Amino acid sequence: MVKQSGAKPGGRKTDVIAKDFGNRLKHIPQNLAALTAPWKHTLTNLLHHPKPPTKTKPTTFLHLPLEIRLQIYTYIIPTAHIFGVRDLAQSSWPLKHFPLSADGAPWTNVLLASKQISDEALDFFYAENIFKVRLSGEGEISIKNNFDSRNRARMRKLLMLAAPGGAAFIKGREPDVRLWEEILPGVRWVRIVACQPTEGVDSFEAPSLEEEMEKWIKWLRGYLECFGRLLGRDTVVQVDCNGMKETEILAWECFPRGFQVVKCHSAGDFLFQRGKWAPGAAFSYI
Repeated sequence: MVKQSGAKPGGRKTDVIAKDFGNRLKHIPQNLAALTAPWKHTLTNLLHHPKPPTKTKPTTFLHLPLEIRLQIYTYIIPTAHIFGVRDLAQSSWPLKHFPLSADGAPWTNVLLASKQISDEALDFFYAENIFKVRLSGEGEISIKNNFDSRNRARMRKLLMLAAPGGAAFIKGREPDVRLWEEILPGVRWVRIVACQPTEGVDSFEAPSLEEEMEKWIKWLRGYLECFGRLLGRDTVVQVDCNGMKETEILAWECFPRGFQVVKCHSAGDFLFQRGKWAPGAAFSYI
């Protein structure tokens, strides 16, 4: 019969490890107290006097980033329209001449919201639409009468029409340089439709075609040189002269940085009797 030993399993080494582990357990509460002592006051205050929730500021339209506000303006303010400067009398333009928003209210109501919103909306409107100026008519006078200096400076896209006839051409009127100095430096895109004389006037003592062309070149040169001097280096310049060499050569002289030769369907086709406006062409008025 084997007599059972009184020794514990694992021997002396196991006893030492167990004793040391027990001593370490006894000191854990003391160690925790030492670690948390510096924070005790703060923790107590947080538990018994919690901070009220932070009040969030209300988000208004002007709190939105400008990029988002500009996107919203595209749903309110008309864009990509051509407006004749003669037609936009300041006394009537909010109701008569401007498209309405989808709900039937004039988009110009947004101008009453605040000064900042009004300024942003006007900047957007004048940047995203095209303004048509009849250089050979009363275009310059209409710009001065119908737009104040701030709105003239906001214009970014211009459609210029020049043709024989009209008060400015007949009187040989020179460009109003001070007016164009307000407008042209900020313009990003300009299209010039220039319809030179193609035949003399059939009447007694009327000038010949050569005399009309001489007058045309002299008159148009004044405007094109003014534009070439004042337009920015990055401005996109387009010219529609329907392939008339005299006017195209003059444009190259006045725009040494170059320009794009285009066909303007919105105005050039009518002036040059092209496309649907050609003699005998059938088209719909709708």
